[in-house]
Amino acid sequence: GMWCLGDNVDVLFDGEWYPAVICGKHANGRYDVDWGDGTGTNNVLEHHIRPKVVSPRASPSPQRQISTPASPKGWKQGDRVEAKFDDMWHPASILAANHDGTYNIDWGDGTGTENVYEEDIRRPSTLSNIPVGAAVEALFD
Repeated sequence: GMWCLGDNVDVLFDGEWYPAVICGKHANGRYDVDWGDGTGTNNVLEHHIRPKVVSPRASPSPQRQISTPASPKGWKQGDRVEAKFDDMWHPASILAANHDGTYNIDWGDGTGTENVYEEDIRRPSTLSNIPVGAAVEALFD
């Protein structure tokens, strides 16, 4: 086989590629892999292994930096935005910008969410022409 013990690779598992390390090699051309969290899988087929794809999102649990510098988007209190909730974008407004780069937002219905990550906030798309205070209907769980 082409892989050596200790090689960092991506392994196909349940239809998804995951980072792993080769930790065993069999005469029949199969490999044992270590997922890096104390678990492993044995007898993996060689064609289920590929060179590690290095990308910022390769890590299964991205470490969020706590000491984020001031937001490049620079949302300010009162800005009209859309924020993600349950994988859906909803109209909202910024209540406060936090020191760690997150925001507290107001959904406009008396509820709010604290510590929303900047990647979950965007400029309103279709709502930018609605005046502040206008009565709108929004789909919400």
